[in-house]
Amino acid sequence: INAERKEKVDKLRAFIDKKMSVICEICLYFVLSSKYKYSESLLEKELNSFGKPILKNLQEINYSFSHSNDICAVGISKNDSIGIDIESLSSVSEKQAGEILSRFFSKEDISCVEKENNNREKLLSLWTKKEALHKAFGTGISLKILKTPFSSEDLKTLQTPYAVRRPEIFHKSNPDRF
Repeated sequence: INAERKEKVDKLRAFIDKKMSVICEICLYFVLSSKYKYSESLLEKELNSFGKPILKNLQEINYSFSHSNDICAVGISKNDSIGIDIESLSSVSEKQAGEILSRFFSKEDISCVEKENNNREKLLSLWTKKEALHKAFGTGISLKILKTPFSSEDLKTLQTPYAVRRPEIFHKSNPDRF
């Protein structure tokens, strides 16, 4: 990994996060070099205006990765935005789920989560959907984004396997929303 990436990895607190971050990076490079036959020189990264890493010389290739505990996921797309987020259920207790909900989510989202029997599972489902969507936008996650409630129509759309593949369905319908 390059020096910039090493610096970012070094800022992570837990060793498992450092390790999984590097593994995700290696998986990304492996797939791009073996499946797509891209040379290392084409895989140079730069940051977009929001700080999201993009491939400097292959701007038609979009990627996203996420890791939680000892699992990593890497997604690659040609010409379409992509966002991935995974979270381990074991990483959040029911008590922590309630604290996270009240601190970071809208009243509408809190109401939606509290209707379910398993607050923790519903919270992580909602969190990962919001984070993946905003990774696809390339804007990153912020308190404003978390506090913006998803409509019931958004949630239905996000239940489908490839919903985040085309984030403009949310973005273009209401560009000021996020």
